[in-house]
Amino acid sequence: MKAWITHGFDKIVADMPAPEKLEKSITLFFTKGGKGGCHVVVNSDVDTKVSLKAVLPEGVKCKLYSEDHIHEIKGHLYVDPIVPYDGEVLSVKAGVSLPFYVDLEAENAGDHIASLVICDAEGNVLEILNANIHVWNFALPTEKTFATSVGINRWHIQRFEPEEDSHKSYYDLLLEDNICGHTIPYDLLDERADAYMSNPKVTSFVIGLWEAGGWDDERILKYYNKIKSNPVWFKKALFYVIDEPSNEEALAKYKDLCARFARLCPGIGLIAPFYTNKKMGEKMDQVDAMAPSTVLWCPRLDLWDESHSYTPFLDYTPEKGFGERFKDFQKRGDTVWSYVCNDPISPYAQMFIDTDGLVHRLMIWQHFQRDLSGFLYWGTTSWGYHGNDGVNPWETAYNGVADGKGKPVYGEGFYMYPGAAIGRPGAIGSIRMKILRDALDDIELLSLAKKYLGREWVMEKVDEATPTLTTYTTPERFVEIRKEIGDALEAVLAK
Repeated sequence: MKAWITHGFDKIVADMPAPEKLEKSITLFFTKGGKGGCHVVVNSDVDTKVSLKAVLPEGVKCKLYSEDHIHEIKGHLYVDPIVPYDGEVLSVKAGVSLPFYVDLEAENAGDHIASLVICDAEGNVLEILNANIHVWNFALPTEKTFATSVGINRWHIQRFEPEEDSHKSYYDLLLEDNICGHTIPYDLLDERADAYMSNPKVTSFVIGLWEAGGWDDERILKYYNKIKSNPVWFKKALFYVIDEPSNEEALAKYKDLCARFARLCPGIGLIAPFYTNKKMGEKMDQVDAMAPSTVLWCPRLDLWDESHSYTPFLDYTPEKGFGERFKDFQKRGDTVWSYVCNDPISPYAQMFIDTDGLVHRLMIWQHFQRDLSGFLYWGTTSWGYHGNDGVNPWETAYNGVADGKGKPVYGEGFYMYPGAAIGRPGAIGSIRMKILRDALDDIELLSLAKKYLGREWVMEKVDEATPTLTTYTTPERFVEIRKEIGDALEAVLAK
């Protein structure tokens, strides 16, 4: 039997051979009260059975997850869902790795060791691996500087869990990892919604999703008047005006809806993600056309590459680069978010199961690099697409979504799983979800570094981690860069 420990952002491809060097310990760096994860991986030449338990020091908490469900993608076996693990004996198939995800949390500054004990079917100890946890002597602020808004498709959830409130466990699991669903579990006029809207982990919520554009004025004003009664709620509230306007008709509808919402609900956030930048007139592009109506922008992340935002759409070159124009919008007081989806594919960042895990994490660093304020993603439970009947995501990672060339992509539109399909009602998370959680903690760390160490200093670190939208540092250097940032912050905050 072979066993090793590796970082949580490393994705385990179960049919790949064990690494030549089997790491028996790993060092993780947390802020006070921070979380992070690692994988314990077991591989054997013969069928066997193992279990895992954690031995923890005071002040360290741990949740264990099994990663024994695999997706076959492009001829390889990828791990994605993580199922809460209670110490049961699991089977290891010959030549196929069995990973466990170890989610750790530490309160106290200093150094701690979590021992992860692998046992055979009879409970005999086979190997002990160590997660060395260094906790910096500072905590991240409770108030977030970066917002999220991700889709939760209720119809697909109710295919597996028809209960009216089944959406709640999915929203709550996301929120546990500092990720906000588009819509909170209760109607915003319901008093049960108030606690969610006041929760500092909730950085945004959408009023009525796309349906709100079809509401009458009286209904819209009921929501607006409640939300504006509380400044905390008002700051987080959004109307999702229209999805990806890409032609003159859609842009005209966008402008009309923006004008209506601005008249009825002055000051409310209005968002409309877009992935095209089409020519709209003589030396006028889509960005120019949207500018008079827009104060909250959400271009797709790859549009900051002008070979994607200018070259495919325009027969002229705008005076200013795409990024420079959005800096100007920020200077006039606009907010800028971004998003990713099914296209473009690698080396650009997205959320596919077979994308390198470090790319997911550095995708959020790319948002910080461009001074963006939020991340939007269209689906976390879209186990089907374009009206198809949907799939069981435990059986296939392909839900009908393809890239821009019509080729299947895997895991796009979902990174949660229906627990009811495996006898565990409620939401089941994934490795991708944990990587996104850690990336969101990173952006708060970077924001703190910017405040105390200066923009130029922290941007030098970020630029080394991801020099362009398609280039990324090595896993080893990423860990070092993050350590350098935390160490420098700890030193300056101690003064």
